[in-house]
Amino acid sequence: MVVGQKAQVEINVIGESVRQTCSVGRIGAPGQPSEFFLKVLCEWIKSHKFPWPGREVQLDDSIRLVVSQPARTRATISCERWNTKFMCEDLSARSLVALGHGCHLRFLDSRQEEFPSGYSPFILPISMTLRYPVDILDQIDARTVGVVKFEPHHGRVAADELYILKKNPGEITFCAPAPGMYALIAKLR
Repeated sequence: MVVGQKAQVEINVIGESVRQTCSVGRIGAPGQPSEFFLKVLCEWIKSHKFPWPGREVQLDDSIRLVVSQPARTRATISCERWNTKFMCEDLSARSLVALGHGCHLRFLDSRQEEFPSGYSPFILPISMTLRYPVDILDQIDARTVGVVKFEPHHGRVAADELYILKKNPGEITFCAPAPGMYALIAKLR
């Protein structure tokens, strides 16, 4: 830790109707694990599907997230509801459809600009819970509800770094390792 650097960093969380600030530990501060240990912990937690430690923030009735800690630097997490149905070859090839429920997650620096691609102020992913209306359960197979990261510039979806912590009728909790557009998907009945 640099001399004079605070042991805590502020993370601002902005949703459509919520603006909240929470303090989390700074990586390298006394009492915080090393970055190497956090990367090892990250792999262990991922393989055991264990929830990430952090501060919980309820953004609205459909999105809840956990700000992972510690963090490298001060940041803003912007999370907006994304209710657009889309279709792409990746989904149709597997007989999947987008449910029209999701969120656009962004990490912003102190100037409110997005961090460079590939950089995150967090080592541990952000844990998110997305809720969807249970009235669509008669149209889909609830066991197949999942989450993907939509890449609009390429017209495809990916799920390689995502994993689901838990599923209940009407909600799904997953880990988002990077900013992006996350969408719920399922198979139709």
